[in-house]
Amino acid sequence: MGRGLKKSNTPFGTNKKGTFIIKLREDRKGTWQGKIIWAETNEIQRFRSGLELIALMDDAINKENLIAEEQGDDNEVTA
Repeated sequence: MGRGLKKSNTPFGTNKKGTFIIKLREDRKGTWQGKIIWAETNEIQRFRSGLELIALMDDAINKENLIAEEQGDDNEVTA
């Protein structure tokens, strides 16, 4: 494959550790509100702003990286 891309069995890269389902409930006061589901673990969190949504995704990815490091997994997600 060209440009240094790794071969993958998934449409979104070599691993799926960052798959999120975002359900918007409403757009109140100019910001998103709803819930986010982390597909790999089926964890559900509610958010009250776009910034909080991004922070929840970042925390989930960092948590997965920490677990991967502890287990010696070479397929960790890198930012």
